[in-house]
Amino acid sequence: IEFTNLSTISLEDLKGVPTLEALHLSGNKIRALPSGFLKDLPLLHTLDLTGNLLQDLPSEVFCGSPLQNLVLKGNRVMDINPSWFQCLSNLTWLDLSDNRLSSVPLAALQHLPRLKILDLSNNKLEKLPDGALNDLPELERLHLSGNKLSILAPKTFDQATNLTHLFLQDNLLKKLPYGLFLKLQHLEVLDLSTNGLTTIPLGLFDKLEGLGGLSIQGLDLASNPWECDCKILYLW
Repeated sequence: IEFTNLSTISLEDLKGVPTLEALHLSGNKIRALPSGFLKDLPLLHTLDLTGNLLQDLPSEVFCGSPLQNLVLKGNRVMDINPSWFQCLSNLTWLDLSDNRLSSVPLAALQHLPRLKILDLSNNKLEKLPDGALNDLPELERLHLSGNKLSILAPKTFDQATNLTHLFLQDNLLKKLPYGLFLKLQHLEVLDLSTNGLTTIPLGLFDKLEGLGGLSIQGLDLASNPWECDCKILYLW
């Protein structure tokens, strides 16, 4: 039901399709979802709400279905209610990109043990809370590009040891702490382009075995205002 100018959806609309496995509602004008939205869809694994007008949602709105893929891209969400995701232990892909988020509550990411892809790109995030990724042991791809991140704590990624792709481009990062990527030995792609980086701590990338040291194709440092001095010689 995509691109149909649909503005509302009710529980009655979904009662007649109990075997539905994927629901695509992108490109509509939906402003709200009813409480218990998915309670009659016990087989639903994919819900795509891209490009609607959603801002606030009822508590536990996605409970009732074994969702694996949830896409909320391109809406008007400003604040996350952690209860939205507390029933989604099977979720592997969560896309919250292109919204208006300025923060992500720590509790919002504590009940997603199977999550592999988290997309928070193109929001207004200024920082990640300490321990934000600690309960995401299977996370492989993290998209944080296009935000307002200016600082990252040294242990931000310590528990996300399965990360293979990390996108941090188009932020406001000026410094990176030594040890930031120390535990990411499976990392294959790291994009730090278009930030405010002037130098890199010596040895910052040395433990990134997945990147093959510095002779890699998956490291992007372009469009930063580098200071061409001895501190960054080891990059060449």
